[in-house]
Amino acid sequence: MPIDPDVPHMEDHFADLERDLIDEYIRSQGHDPDEIRKRDDPAAHKLRADAATHAAGRLTEVESRAHLKDDLHE
Repeated sequence: MPIDPDVPHMEDHFADLERDLIDEYIRSQGHDPDEIRKRDDPAAHKLRADAATHAAGRLTEVESRAHLKDDLHE
């Protein structure tokens, strides 16, 4: 099946969602995501790592639900 260049890839959607989840986590910790991205101190590194871990867990949940939905419709 040919790939339509006008249709975004699923990975693109997940990348956007991952970025949103990371930003949401950083905000929930009382910080501005843009400011945290500019910082290079250990606390900012830790917060970004924690946010990435949180986002990975949530993405796994989203992907699992999507697969379950697909399986139920087959």
